[in-house]
Amino acid sequence: MAESENVPGYEHPDFESDYKSQSPTFGEVNLNIHRGKQMNHDIPRDMTAVDENWKTRLKDDKLEIIPVMGDGNCLFRAVAHQVYGDESIHAIIREKVVEYLRLEKNYFMEYVDQNFNSYLEDMAKDGVWGGNVEIQAMCEIYGRPIEIYAYSNAPMRSYTNENANLTSKPPIRLSYHTRSHYNSIINPSTHCDSIDRRHPGISESEFIERWTELRAMEDLQKNSAHAFHSSIKNSRNQFAETCAESPFNDIDTAISLSLQTDFDKGADMEQRWEDQLVQKAIDASIKSNSMQEMGLPIAVQQLMDLGFDIDNVLRIYSQFEGENLPQDLLMENMELALFATLS
Repeated sequence: MAESENVPGYEHPDFESDYKSQSPTFGEVNLNIHRGKQMNHDIPRDMTAVDENWKTRLKDDKLEIIPVMGDGNCLFRAVAHQVYGDESIHAIIREKVVEYLRLEKNYFMEYVDQNFNSYLEDMAKDGVWGGNVEIQAMCEIYGRPIEIYAYSNAPMRSYTNENANLTSKPPIRLSYHTRSHYNSIINPSTHCDSIDRRHPGISESEFIERWTELRAMEDLQKNSAHAFHSSIKNSRNQFAETCAESPFNDIDTAISLSLQTDFDKGADMEQRWEDQLVQKAIDASIKSNSMQEMGLPIAVQQLMDLGFDIDNVLRIYSQFEGENLPQDLLMENMELALFATLS
């Protein structure tokens, strides 16, 4: 267990430090075998250029990707960085998410394709990656929209009711990279203002306790309870409609299609470029044939094809015309003479 999980002794990091010093790990090992989903193999392994282009577009919107470690805990690490500015407390986030899922078993079990208790036992383990169920749970726990960006400066997916926000803090923003790795996205100028300064786990526990009380209330029409329940209900309606399936395959598919579109554009440009080269070759051939019809020597034709002015070429040719030199030697001497006139 990390030292940061010992709440009494936990100290928040220096939030003004350089975020870029964190490990830029993008790989993620699939330890959550019960997901049973295949990754999209059409996506190239080397995504460096695509990632760099994406980072540039995000910076135009004053957003920056903060990499977190890819050890199977990346989703919880990224959310820990969003909420507390410290990815190392991911175990506390995981613990509270599992606790909440257990409390709301009757709802979330519908979206798990195995025994729910076994699922929670797996999810409680370090290195087991989280997915859409855990994202929805965190959306409810923190009362903030969770936006998933994937190679775009606009969210590809949002969790919660029409981006409703129960807090004054910005949405939790996560970047999704191919093959199921999450990082944190922040606005460097405002991120520190949204950090929860309390010990990790306190706000989560308060929410779970409050939710338990509200669940037990008989009169759910009381204003505070009604608004709270309505928000969760609306969020879950959206989740059931658009986010219940695994986010990995559909986002990877969208990424693949996007890359294919870019590839098609590049292929089209390459084809046009090849067509232009072919046309130039045809034009050169026509020009060469025309010069042959004019009776011009091959050396003259070749030097003109290299871009030398026809008047200069013919003038230099007249100097060597009577020497009956072999073609290659004539070409060499004429070329040297032409370069001499240029210098």
